[in-house]
Amino acid sequence: MRTIKTYKLIAILLFAIIMPRMTIASELEYQEVASEIIMNSLQEQQKNGFLKKMYRQLFFVPVWMHEKGLSVAANDLFAQIQEDGTLDPNGKLSKDAILLQNEAKKIYTNNGSITQKIDLEFKISQLYEAYTN
Repeated sequence: MRTIKTYKLIAILLFAIIMPRMTIASELEYQEVASEIIMNSLQEQQKNGFLKKMYRQLFFVPVWMHEKGLSVAANDLFAQIQEDGTLDPNGKLSKDAILLQNEAKKIYTNNGSITQKIDLEFKISQLYEAYTN
């Protein structure tokens, strides 16, 4: 009886150790594929275009979208826009932020494709550009 409990404990510990690594590996794989898609998508854009400059500086790594959900940076951007007292809550920027946040929820709820995530990645980058200009 004691041996079975020991095996169960070992199995639980191994699962606890291996699972986060699998998640990390999965996220790294997502980042690699996403980076390649971003790089290929921006090849046709003007050399000094905002998206091309931004992602070149980021080594074409997605900043807003992760495999399983929005990044901390994306959530911070949405919160910053919502809390910005200088913005009209009914203005285009505020409405766009809400629409993009809702689009992200749909994508992650419905296990959206990487293409959908990258498309939204670019839209959030354009929101960021509009907010910072």
